[in-house]
Amino acid sequence: MSLTKVSYSMINSAPLSVDDYRQSGDTDDTASFNRAILAAALAGGGIVVAGAGKNYTIGGTVLLAQYVDVDLQNATLTGTLSTTMFETGYLSGGAIVTNIGTVNESHTLYRCRVYNGIINSSKLAFNLFNFINQCELFQIRFNFCERCVFADRCFYASFINLTANNESGPAYNGIAAFNFQDNVNAMVFDGLSIGHRHTGIYINGAVFQSSLLNCEVERGVNGIIVEGVTDAFEMKGCYFEQLSGTAINMNFASQKRGTVIDNNLFFLNSGATAIKGQLLFGGAIGPGNRFTDGVTKVEITDNQFSDIIVYVNGTGGADNASGEIPADFILGTKVQVVGYSNIYSNATGNPLISSLAPSKLLNFNYVGDAGTIGVNNVAFSTHYGTGSGTFNIGVDTNIANQSATNLLAFYFEITDNVGTYEIFGNVYGDNVVQHDTSGKTVTLTGPGGKVTLTLSSFSHPSGSYTIKGVVRHI
Repeated sequence: MSLTKVSYSMINSAPLSVDDYRQSGDTDDTASFNRAILAAALAGGGIVVAGAGKNYTIGGTVLLAQYVDVDLQNATLTGTLSTTMFETGYLSGGAIVTNIGTVNESHTLYRCRVYNGIINSSKLAFNLFNFINQCELFQIRFNFCERCVFADRCFYASFINLTANNESGPAYNGIAAFNFQDNVNAMVFDGLSIGHRHTGIYINGAVFQSSLLNCEVERGVNGIIVEGVTDAFEMKGCYFEQLSGTAINMNFASQKRGTVIDNNLFFLNSGATAIKGQLLFGGAIGPGNRFTDGVTKVEITDNQFSDIIVYVNGTGGADNASGEIPADFILGTKVQVVGYSNIYSNATGNPLISSLAPSKLLNFNYVGDAGTIGVNNVAFSTHYGTGSGTFNIGVDTNIANQSATNLLAFYFEITDNVGTYEIFGNVYGDNVVQHDTSGKTVTLTGPGGKVTLTLSSFSHPSGSYTIKGVVRHI
């Protein structure tokens, strides 16, 4: 009979070391992991630890159990391209058996976590089923794994800081690095990072009250595919780079309700599409998204049902020009468009704004009307320097100076012989409050009853400078 070495890690509820469960003659570490996890599970739960920074060979499948944590301690686990490395399971007759294929919610895992490690060369690194309340995967890097995570009915779980890197490896066409499906409910995806893969993340409903935050997909074809019914789903703070297909694809025949897509950066290949969808009920594609040129920014493919709010970047114009939806926004007729174009009247210089939906002109107390707009100018204001060497710059507006009730905002970008400064702040009554760190000072005077702002001090031997900016009511 073979004997297992006993160490301090096996008593006093201390973490159980995988290395303590290796038997003589073992060349594959699968059994060692399974023995340690079983011991923790039989004890009602605990922590299993790998050797810090060590290398392990996993030729089979390690079964996870509820109330058991696996801390890989920055170890590297190398699998095979024909097997699953980790799979969810449950205690049965003193052993852990897989729960894959069992009846929904018949054998669920609670409070099981795997973290802090590197996984190489696996057909499927994590096959998870009913991996739910307080279950987590976090701080794991996947190298050259065909599938990193396949999670089925893993509601209330969290997947945080997971990286899939396939640089110089196969793109796995049509296979997403991370797959989440069937009752994606109240789940958190935060910091998933995928590079050099055909597809980054695939999510299939029903998807309810879940968040996909701060994720990154680079150098592939598709970013995030969302198929199936959704409700109260958000994608925020994500980054997409050098994708040739669609960054966020929701163009499937299922209802998507209350979806919010905002504060994402789309740095895509020319001809790619940033956001595409249909049957988008409610929700918003917000003003915080940023797009590169040469891509379709938003494409809503149906004209009957999608009433999502889309914030667009409007176009400018003059002499009662009307706002237009830019050509790189292809929107269905039911979409609620929000956006404004700054325009003005040639005859008076008076500012207006043009709303895109509904299309009409609105009076807008933007600035005074002492000047015009243009390059290196302060819109509808005049400016002047006070001399050479060290000098001040005055900005005269035609805004009435109301010492008790001024409520203004200002922004200037000024270049002199020393550098470029951003100067911005507010005027409350007679008080100027700056929010910049330029080191320059702004003061308010009101000659002739009009607002004049004096900015000091700047340097140029001949008194030359450039200025652009705005003063406006708020």
